Amino acid sequence: MRTTRSGILLGLVLLWGGVLAGAGAAQDELDATTAEITDAVESSLDVDVMPVSWIDSLDDSFVAAPRRWYLSGIIGPSFQTLTDEFHADTAGGSVTGTALTGGAAVGLAIARPRGQLRFEFEGRARGGPEQTLNLADIAPGVGGAITWSAAEGWSTMVNTWRDISVTERLGVYAGGGIGAGGYAYDVDGALSVGGITDRYFARSQSSGFAWQVGAGLTYLLGDRLTFDCGYRFYSLQPTSTDIFASDGTITDRLGASSHGFSASELLFTLRLYDPFSGWQRGGD
Repeated sequence: MRTTRSGILLGLVLLWGGVLAGAGAAQDELDATTAEITDAVESSLDVDVMPVSWIDSLDDSFVAAPRRWYLSGIIGPSFQTLTDEFHADTAGGSVTGTALTGGAAVGLAIARPRGQLRFEFEGRARGGPEQTLNLADIAPGVGGAITWSAAEGWSTMVNTWRDISVTERLGVYAGGGIGAGGYAYDVDGALSVGGITDRYFARSQSSGFAWQVGAGLTYLLGDRLTFDCGYRFYSLQPTSTDIFASDGTITDRLGASSHGFSASELLFTLRLYDPFSGWQRGGD
């Protein structure tokens, strides 16, 4: 009986030792697997975060910042169209032209898988189209000319952009924004028939709801500096302005002319991340 009990006890001891040994091996395997997963995640972060989002770290390497403020300078050509009811009735078509647009933006970039999400406030100014119509070209025996223009254009927009990394330096983005915009609408001219001349004119500071959409390419120039080239389509809510005619003695209101403004724009932007980091380090 004692021999049997001793054998059972010995078997239990050996079984428990095997369990402990197996648990230790399983723990070692779990630790190894965890380390492999951690290395893989860290490696993927180095690739998936868009390269425009680098900042300096304490050990002089580059790490991805979850959030960064930035400032942008914007400039480029604006290919514009002024649709005007009075112009369409007189000469047909729209007033078109090319002018320069430029401005700046301040924004916040938030890191996202394979890139970042940017929220910004943008302000821009732009020139406007101008066209002069020689009335003799559309009606024989009629003299004079009328000029249409949309000058002193401006816009303030709240934009959202999604950046996607392609390579370590190259990326793409798309998005849009809403806000307000305006321009100085002006019509001025004279119509001469049989020695009688009437002047036609209209002026207003037109403003209203504005929106834009766009897409483009972005390229990392330095640790905190990014260049991008993009296309924007900008449109402003139509409005109306009264048209007047005067023979020098009496001025009559002819009616209201509805007009709207839109533009296709090719914009070049320099974007500086953490623009005040140098000041903060200098203060330290």
